[in-house]
Amino acid sequence: MHLQKTRGALALLPLLALAACDDDTGGTAMMPDSTVLVDVGTDAAGGAGGVGGMGGVGGMGGVGGMGGVGGMGGAGGMTPDAALPDADVVDAAVDAVVDAVVDAAVDAVVDAGPAPLIDAGMACVEAAECTPFERCVNNACRPDLRPKVYRMINAQVAEPEAAANELQLALLVAVTTGSLNLLFEAGGYTGEDYRFNVGNGDPAAGVFRFRHNLPIQNFDGRWRNEDDRAEWHIEGNQPFRLVVPAGTIENPPEPAQTCWTQFTTDVNMQLWPGMNQEGTERLFGFVDGYVLRSDLEEVEIRTGGNVIRFIDFFEGVDPTIDANGDGVNDAYPFTLSMEAELIQFEDPDDARNPNPPPLLQCP
Repeated sequence: MHLQKTRGALALLPLLALAACDDDTGGTAMMPDSTVLVDVGTDAAGGAGGVGGMGGVGGMGGVGGMGGVGGMGGAGGMTPDAALPDADVVDAAVDAVVDAVVDAAVDAVVDAGPAPLIDAGMACVEAAECTPFERCVNNACRPDLRPKVYRMINAQVAEPEAAANELQLALLVAVTTGSLNLLFEAGGYTGEDYRFNVGNGDPAAGVFRFRHNLPIQNFDGRWRNEDDRAEWHIEGNQPFRLVVPAGTIENPPEPAQTCWTQFTTDVNMQLWPGMNQEGTERLFGFVDGYVLRSDLEEVEIRTGGNVIRFIDFFEGVDPTIDANGDGVNDAYPFTLSMEAELIQFEDPDDARNPNPPPLLQCP
């Protein structure tokens, strides 16, 4: 389930929790008025209609309603000797309704489809007439982050669950040490499509440029209105190549050379600009998809004389995704959220080549 598909459903949970409040003070559980939970008989607690009676829990004849517990014909009503239903029964019944409502809400959100596309905004002549994170494009205000470039500074790996902590630690160490400088460059519009260029960066005195010996991937997507903000989504899954330094090759008297490793994930990607809690501009992102087990088997990182094999993190964990449709699971889910900072960027080379010459591999 993609992140944008769950936000609406999750927003319902506080209301559902409030509706499910059935404490000892007599609070009434407000549930839909079409579900009969338990039928305990005409003269039993809950009266005609039973617990939740006519109209369901919280409806007319529901718990605390006419014909419900404490209502006419219920405990304390016309048949005072009738026994109250067990509290656990009521709790279980309410929980069942809450679960059903949550499931229905999630299904409704999932079935709602993608968020609506953002059309051109108000007419303009220059960018100053538009809102933050917009530019004047073809005389209309549209989401556009050019000429900004962002560098990933934080990543949270949720899946694959078996190796999420190890993968996250490896990424954060690479980011913190400067070994991995993943850059996101706003590329602008081609028709209705908007491009982000994503690749490794090379810092020099605090000014970044792309490493042109490594892949600089070109992702085309569309801006959509998600949660009352502009979010950029790629249309369907696309391959994403994550390239990280795997070690060095010593060849005295020549300088040591960095060797690289990479693995490809097939992902859906979402990016959106915003402010962090300190009021500093950030680019936030969410990536979900899968990574093939065969790719993970090729990933090795050498550090401190040790060799780290990524596939070792998955020892005893079987793949859960059939990536090629042959009936055999051969991939693991991959989910990552990230935060990127605005950087100073100057690159005299305008090329954004996703397929550079082969990388130097560690022996």
